[in-house]
Amino acid sequence: MEPAKRMLFSSPDRKVLFVAGTAPATERFMPAVSAATTKTATGEVYNSPKYRDSIVADVQEFELAGNKMYGLATPSRGASEVEVWLTRVQPDAQTPIHSHTGEEVIVVLRGRGEARRIGNETITFEAPCTLILPARELHQLANTGREVLEGIAAIPAGSKIFDEHGVEMALPWRV
Repeated sequence: MEPAKRMLFSSPDRKVLFVAGTAPATERFMPAVSAATTKTATGEVYNSPKYRDSIVADVQEFELAGNKMYGLATPSRGASEVEVWLTRVQPDAQTPIHSHTGEEVIVVLRGRGEARRIGNETITFEAPCTLILPARELHQLANTGREVLEGIAAIPAGSKIFDEHGVEMALPWRV
């Protein structure tokens, strides 16, 4: 089977990058590899609900305005350089407007949405894709689809996250 095709889009100033992959449904979790390598040792497909739910089986769920967050790699779980979370944004929900002191990378596993750069353009995206959001820029992610928007997000450990008024946000899933 041929590897998935990928295209790179960016905003005019290249501050928000959007990598789009086109692949069969069985490859959507990892669009750059073949279907034969997208299975676990027990034969489960990475993109199956059963497999995705097993990733967070022992992780506490936090919710904020229709956003469910699971800290996969956080300081309390031993991470010291990078924090990684699974995020699930419900249909018609959106993240709060926020910024952070470090770049945020989100691998979108399923769903569709908009990456809104406050005071700038909005980029529409659909899984599978990767969003690279710049540091110190207000942004918001919105689920514009009918299914849950799900992704894996990563930022530098210890970076600070601020709301739209510049107040640091104390987010419980970062512990």
